[in-house]
Parts: sequence; structure tokens; C-alpha cells
Amino acid sequence: MKTLADAPTPSDMEEKPPAPASKKHSGDPEVAKAASAS
Repeated sequence: MKTLADAPTPSDMEEKPPAPASKKHSGDPEVAKAASAS
């Protein structure tokens, strides 16, 4: 059961970087800058 919870964890982390990138395309330079500063 621990493996199942560990599987979605890395997947979520990998989807985090593409999330801010998508916002940058939306026209949110402030959001992209905040993500880059994080």
C-alpha cells in the first residue's frame, strides 16, 4: 500500500514543473517569475 502512495507522489511532483510553465503561456509573467524565484 505504501508503494501505491509513493507512485502518485513522484507523478505529482513531475507534473508540478509543467504546471507553472503552462501558466507562463497563459500570460502570467508574475506567476512564472514567482515559480522561478521559488
